[in-house]
Amino acid sequence: MQEKRLRFSQVVLAMFLIFQISIPVGVQYLASSRSFPNPTHREIRPRVAVVKPVFTATAYSSFYAFYAKYVNTPKDQIITSDLGLLNTTLVDSWGWSDGLRQFLSSSDARANGLVLGNNLAVLSDVSVSEGGLFYDDGARRFDVVILGFTEYVTFQQYSAYKHFVADGGRLIFMDATNFLAEVRFYSQTNHLALVKGHGWGFDGKKVWHDLRERWSQDSTNWIASNFCCFGYGRRYDGAFLVGTNLISLELQAKFGSRAFLSYKGHEENRVTNSTSTEILARWSQLDSSSHNLVAAYVHRFMQGTVIHIGVMASYVVSYDRSVQFFLIRSIYS
Repeated sequence: MQEKRLRFSQVVLAMFLIFQISIPVGVQYLASSRSFPNPTHREIRPRVAVVKPVFTATAYSSFYAFYAKYVNTPKDQIITSDLGLLNTTLVDSWGWSDGLRQFLSSSDARANGLVLGNNLAVLSDVSVSEGGLFYDDGARRFDVVILGFTEYVTFQQYSAYKHFVADGGRLIFMDATNFLAEVRFYSQTNHLALVKGHGWGFDGKKVWHDLRERWSQDSTNWIASNFCCFGYGRRYDGAFLVGTNLISLELQAKFGSRAFLSYKGHEENRVTNSTSTEILARWSQLDSSSHNLVAAYVHRFMQGTVIHIGVMASYVVSYDRSVQFFLIRSIYS
């Protein structure tokens, strides 16, 4: 009898080990209330970077005073005054993305394998613009790059992000209104100047009315969405989780059919390219007249992946557990 019990225990142990091995990566971590997917082997832990959006913070410190002053000027008018507002000293700040900084600096982020100075690096717009995503031989320095509110970028920076994805990287957008305008950074004087976008063009000597989105067609191709909506207040009631992607399925398992309930509206993107695009969650719009598809999604571009939450999630990522889960799963999926 004792020998049979021993054999039975061995069989049970073997079955348990087989079952544990067969569980998909990520599902094992749903039981914990404080941690999400956290690889335990160094070799499978991705190299992650988050970009501090100093260009956008700088634009908001100065450019908008110009926009407000000249918003009602005739469309064909050339402006030669107040040019200093569009060519200003760089501001070293996270700006609207400070909530993202808070989460990535938190114990919850560390519990999920994101450790600043270890496998999580902080870059700035300046670094990315100067080639910081790649080694000298052209190889990627990172597997995953996280972006917050990145409305203003240089041409070099925009091209670097596109090349990063094309080469196999994963670019995660935690905010909307990305890459709306082009700027130029002057490293010798530490100044940032508008070039084109947000409705204006600037050559250093004069300003004129111009296009709103600097790279709308190109972004449709490789990012799959563009800016659509603006307005503070209650416009969204979370997002309905859809599809069979592992990110969506694990969100459903942990939070039910609707997630991201803390976000109520500010600026959003609309999906503009359905090719190679997988919808993860459709934002529940309280305005039934809107025909824009505001969604969290995965888009495949060449060898890499874009993951976009569709809204200004930096507002709520520091405390909304479902938004945090989305980010962690987007990194590790």
